[in-house]
Amino acid sequence: FREEAPSLAAEIEGWADLLERERVDFVVTAGLPHALGPAAAAAFSRRTIAVQVWHGYSENDTIEHWRLAEWPSNLHVSPTREVERFFEGAFPDAGGRPVEVATARTFTSGYVRRRLGRTFGRGPGRVVYVPTLYSGFYDRINAAEYPDCWYYRLQDAIVRWFARRDDWTLVVKALPVAPGRVPDPIPLLVREIDSPRVQWSQAPLTSVLRTADRVFTDYPSSGTFEARLMGLPTLALYGCGLPMRATAKAYFGKTLVEFQRTEEALAAIDRFLEEDPAGYVIEFADEELGGELLSLLESLAARREERR
Repeated sequence: FREEAPSLAAEIEGWADLLERERVDFVVTAGLPHALGPAAAAAFSRRTIAVQVWHGYSENDTIEHWRLAEWPSNLHVSPTREVERFFEGAFPDAGGRPVEVATARTFTSGYVRRRLGRTFGRGPGRVVYVPTLYSGFYDRINAAEYPDCWYYRLQDAIVRWFARRDDWTLVVKALPVAPGRVPDPIPLLVREIDSPRVQWSQAPLTSVLRTADRVFTDYPSSGTFEARLMGLPTLALYGCGLPMRATAKAYFGKTLVEFQRTEEALAAIDRFLEEDPAGYVIEFADEELGGELLSLLESLAARREERR
C-alpha cells in the first residue's frame, strides 16, 4: 500500500499518531474524499471509533451509495430505518471489517422542529421547485447524475410550462455553485421569460419551503427529504433510468415517480397539483428517524469499553 499510494499512506500514519497521542474517541466523517485519511486511521485504531454519517438523503441505488460500504468505518449512521436496512445488506463483506449500521437524527431534528403543521387546500398557490446540480465537465459510469444538456432541456420545459399557466406561481430554488460544476443557468431563463408566474429565489431552503403550498423535485435528494420532514406535500421525480431502492419506492409510493419523457414529467406535476395534497404528505414515525446521534455514540463507546 505504501508503494501504491505513498502520500495517502503517509497521511493515514500521521492521523494515526495524532489519534493515539490525543486519545481521540471518535472521528466523524461524511464519506467525502478529503476525509479518507482520518477515517482510515480511526477505523483500524484500537481506541478510536470511525463514524460515517450519510450527510443527506436520496432514494438512489447506485454506485454513489454502494461505494460507501467500502469507506473505512466502524459505524455507519443512516437518516432513516429504510436506509439502514439497505446498508445492512451492503456492509457484511466490507473488507472483512465489522461495521455497525444504525439510524440517528444527524440533521433531521431541525427540520422536524420546523414542521409546519398546517393543512393544504386544493386551490392554486406557491409551488417550490428544488432542482439538482449540473454535473459539469466530467462524467462517471453509473453515476447518479443527469447529462447536462438533457437536464437543461427538462428544466426549460418545466419553467416555460408554468409561465403559460394562469394559476400556480412557480418558485425555483437557487442552488450553490460547487467547484467544477456548471453555474446555474435558470436565473437567465427566468429573466428571459419575464413572467409574474415564475420566480427564482436565493433564500435559504427552509425559508423558501415555509412559503410553499407544494414542493416538487426532479431528482430525489436531501431537499426532497427536508420538505417531507417539514410536512409539505412533496413530489419527487426521477428520469434517465436512475435505479431506485425497491424499499424506497414501496415506502414513498405515488410521491416518487419515474419518467422517461419530458411530457411524462409535466403530466406527473399536473396530477400532483390537481389531486388531494394530503396524499403527498409523508408522516415519518419517530422510530423511523431514530434517536439522537450523541446517545448512539455514547452507547457504542460503552459497548466497546465492555469488550476490552
